[in-house]
Amino acid sequence: MATARQFAFIIRCKSMKPEQVFAEMNRVEKAISDQGFDVRRMKKEDIKRFLAIYFDASFAGDQMPDIDGLQYFAD
Repeated sequence: MATARQFAFIIRCKSMKPEQVFAEMNRVEKAISDQGFDVRRMKKEDIKRFLAIYFDASFAGDQMPDIDGLQYFAD
């Protein structure tokens, strides 16, 4: 669809235990989907691609290293 948009929601879960984070994400996901939106959680590659586009770095965000400068360390 030509008018389709994608949005990223970032939820801060400071001082939460992992099970609390999981419950909160389920609650947020349900609240958004109840409003008629398609919801999916971003995987690591999706997050890297999103950040690369946001910061105008690259459209191939999945090819970016996980740790900046790691290539300069010897094995």
